[in-house]
Amino acid sequence: STKFTVKVSREIAAQDTEKLLQTFKLVKRETENITVWTDEFKIRKFDNVNDYLKWFVSFRVGRYDDRKEYILRSLSAEKDKMDEEIRFIKLYLKRSKVWSEALNKDIISELEAAKFTRIDELLSIRVSRLTGEAIEKMQKQIAEIKSEIEILLKKTAQDLYKEDLNECKLWFILRWFDFSVEEACRNSSSDSHAGEPDRIAGLLEEAAVALEELRSRLLFPPVL
Repeated sequence: STKFTVKVSREIAAQDTEKLLQTFKLVKRETENITVWTDEFKIRKFDNVNDYLKWFVSFRVGRYDDRKEYILRSLSAEKDKMDEEIRFIKLYLKRSKVWSEALNKDIISELEAAKFTRIDELLSIRVSRLTGEAIEKMQKQIAEIKSEIEILLKKTAQDLYKEDLNECKLWFILRWFDFSVEEACRNSSSDSHAGEPDRIAGLLEEAAVALEELRSRLLFPPVL
């Protein structure tokens, strides 16, 4: 065996055996400190897993506030874009004969006076999309976006976090289910399990219903 000789000061040498073992890191801790990098690129230590989880959940919830604001801005921008496109198509359908004989700079001036902001993009829209049908389609899309915005505004950061956690639960359950089916199919390939495919087909049909019910419970848990 290898032996080491360590020279220390009198103060350290005077310590009892237990203290010396702790000083030289020779005592195994029942629980280890958890050390992580924070979002501010600083090292932070936690005494136990529970303290770390409390900090992590608080940190994640804060990011979901940011995420919610980003999604709301994106949806609003998409809605505003379609609103302007609808307004442009309506103007085009009203002014198409006049514009067909007008100079491009005159059309641009008219659009600027009407407070359009994406003039180059609007003028590049194909004629086949400048129709009442296109307006109707976008109006339906705008209604869907408004509904998304209303639903999102009612949700808290905690709600969004729970939804993602539920999705993770469902993903792991589905992966386990896929693995179980693959195993059953491999076992049924032998002659001694000739009747297995029919039984597995029945199980798959039952499982599809059960998984759909599970998905509903996970994504929309009952209010307690």
